[in-house]
Amino acid sequence: METISTSQLRTKSSDLIKTLTNGGHVSLIHRSRKVGVIVPTADLSSPIHPLANVAELKKIIGNHSKLRLLSQNQREKNYAKHLLSKYG
Repeated sequence: METISTSQLRTKSSDLIKTLTNGGHVSLIHRSRKVGVIVPTADLSSPIHPLANVAELKKIIGNHSKLRLLSQNQREKNYAKHLLSKYG
């Protein structure tokens, strides 16, 4: 697979993945014009979110845990108040 049209992206995605995992590149065609090239990443073996970011994620989550948590009843009251003020 050397070229793929924008309409074929949905139907031929498995072929596109095979081509990219084998190291090939694919030209993207839109309305009979080449608009770009799809190339594989340099390192396919590494996950998107490596385990090194777990500490950073825990720090982010830790900051949000200090937020005020509302009960379902209080959320419904706040939402009803919002709708009343917005729509009358």
